[in-house]
Amino acid sequence: MTEHGAGRSRPATGGGRGYLRIATEEAFAPPELITLWRDMIDKRAYDDPGFVSLVGYYAGARSERAAFVFDRLQDLGERRLADMDAAGIDRQVISLTAPGTQVLEPGDAAAIAALANDRLAEACRRHPERFSGLTAIAPQDPAGAAREIERGHRELGFNGVIINSHTKGEYLDDPTFVPLLEAAEALDTPIYRHPNTAPKNFIQPMLDAGLDGAIWGFAVETGTHLLRLITKGVFDRFPRLKMVVGHLGEALPFWMYRLNVDRDQPVLPAYEKLFVDLGFTELPQLWNVLRGDMDLVGPRPEPPERVKHYSDWQRQRLKIRPGITGLAQIHGLRDQHPAEQKTPYDLQYILRWSPFLDLSLILQTVWTLGARLWAQKPARAEALPDFSRWPTDLETSFEEVAYVDHA
Repeated sequence: MTEHGAGRSRPATGGGRGYLRIATEEAFAPPELITLWRDMIDKRAYDDPGFVSLVGYYAGARSERAAFVFDRLQDLGERRLADMDAAGIDRQVISLTAPGTQVLEPGDAAAIAALANDRLAEACRRHPERFSGLTAIAPQDPAGAAREIERGHRELGFNGVIINSHTKGEYLDDPTFVPLLEAAEALDTPIYRHPNTAPKNFIQPMLDAGLDGAIWGFAVETGTHLLRLITKGVFDRFPRLKMVVGHLGEALPFWMYRLNVDRDQPVLPAYEKLFVDLGFTELPQLWNVLRGDMDLVGPRPEPPERVKHYSDWQRQRLKIRPGITGLAQIHGLRDQHPAEQKTPYDLQYILRWSPFLDLSLILQTVWTLGARLWAQKPARAEALPDFSRWPTDLETSFEEVAYVDHA
């Protein structure tokens, strides 16, 4: 049984069942912040449809649930503890709720962040067995945010930093935010990236369909933010930076294979890119042709990590030896394109093979490389052919694709 009073409280399970129930994304908001939000909504002071949709709904107390949520957000005492007991929660990791300070002007944002951190730190001191906290910051003031991260870490005893995704449409890959990322990395304190409604230039299609909140928009916006950090090199610059996302990684683990495939081509300097565009990197493959491991023409070889994910339909392209060039390459598809785009071309090549087709593809390859050399830029990919005009069924079964020995 949990006991309150005299500054003491004991967890509901206390680990007696072999574990503690810890709620890791628990929100709060000081009344001063809610007052600022309501004022912004009433005066239409912030032109952001997502903010108006999310905060406007709760600030307007348009339902019993909305009033309940805003009321409970402001409590860091006995009522919160009672709710935790009723739900069987031993400990909460508490952080400033979205959108936090990130819709405010820099001065107000920094002041509210400091106030919220002081209030939360006091609550954690009163109930050390029940509450843990994350440091709120004002990313609009990166240098001040860095100082607040250090204060939260060294003085307030917080376990990380809360950032409610974008700050007025700006993401953490913007160089403006380097000081706060440097501070988080130097202190080895993780940043929890909590969802937010998408910014104005992103939200409208979701807003039109009622998809802007937790149903879909939160995950899309937060996942996009994380991908931007990866693809724009934030973790290359800050290799020890710890970034945490919730909700099963905002669905990104389910996209991992496609994300890895689509990003497996490095960005090259101009002279190296020209070298690649002209096909000079393929010259070592001629040795494989001479050894009989490859042909000049055929489906392009793919790495084993891709092949193991092939469907039976895609495996048909493995029935013949791979080639340096092929029908898919002539039509602009490269190694980084997924197999499902290249397979129709490869199967048509297999089913329609003739020495004349090989000769035609070799001549087209030479013509394409010559055009690139002449223009000193990649030749334009040809339009994809209309396979509906081809009599052969592309979904031909594995057994029906005959092995063609080009030797």
